[in-house]
Amino acid sequence: MAHYAKIGLNNEVIGMSAVATRDCMTEGGIEREELGLAHLQKATGHQTWKKCSYNTIDGVHIKGKTPLRVNFPSVGDYYDSTNDIFHPPRPVD
Repeated sequence: MAHYAKIGLNNEVIGMSAVATRDCMTEGGIEREELGLAHLQKATGHQTWKKCSYNTIDGVHIKGKTPLRVNFPSVGDYYDSTNDIFHPPRPVD
């Protein structure tokens, strides 16, 4: 299962979706982010999604693999496209 964050205005995370592994893989069995994106775009009509990993917390993959985009986001978090990371909402002053 692959997880994707739905990105809205101002790069805010407005939803989450899981995509079956088979819908993210090439015929040769290699998982590709762009295949999951295409699947979600076709299924939902929404164009902006970013893959994320629920095993990535504070830049560490809890199973020792390569971390993905620093954090697993929640609705209300933000995607920083400059640094390719997810971060929590900024505090309101």
